[in-house]
Amino acid sequence: MKLKVKKTAFQSLRQAGLVAFATNVTNRMTERPEYAAFADQVLVLKQQTDAFIAALADSAQGGADRITLKGESQAALVRTLNELADGLNYFHTGPESWVTNAGFSAVDPRTGTKLGSMQPPTNIRAIPQTVSGELELRYELPDPKAVRNTGLEFSTDNGETWTNGTYSSGSVMKVKGLPARKAVLIRLRSIGTLQRMSGWSESMELFLV
Repeated sequence: MKLKVKKTAFQSLRQAGLVAFATNVTNRMTERPEYAAFADQVLVLKQQTDAFIAALADSAQGGADRITLKGESQAALVRTLNELADGLNYFHTGPESWVTNAGFSAVDPRTGTKLGSMQPPTNIRAIPQTVSGELELRYELPDPKAVRNTGLEFSTDNGETWTNGTYSSGSVMKVKGLPARKAVLIRLRSIGTLQRMSGWSESMELFLV
């Protein structure tokens, strides 16, 4: 089946969502033999994502030059994503998973049905609680209508191993039973229907009381 990559899936994303989308694409396409033809573009995407993150942080200080640089960095990032989408459109001849496993959404041109990978939660904020080992997480879902649940994993050995944790059906998660008085890494993923799920978010290090 010939697919069409859905560019609006990333063109309309806000800043944090765009960073998460580009990072997910980079992680899914890096050093994968099926995407070897895109290796140079994926490397550029990684560099542009890092530059955009730096420009976002810099623009918080204000100033026309910094804001202009942020806009230019964002435009360059979207341009490279457009080029990758065009390449996937051009070379796609096999199963739909070849497109969606790269981190892009796609549309079946015959039916208009959206097919694609999910994006992990973004803008994750941790709010300490008064009870030992408890935490409240607030986050944004890039595609709320597609998400049935958000899952959490945590690690106490700097990411060597991960333990399954709490699930939430909304954009707020009440977490209990985390190890207290030690550093803990947490990460989230979006879960949809038909066993669809996103990659993991960037891990966040916390120290709980």
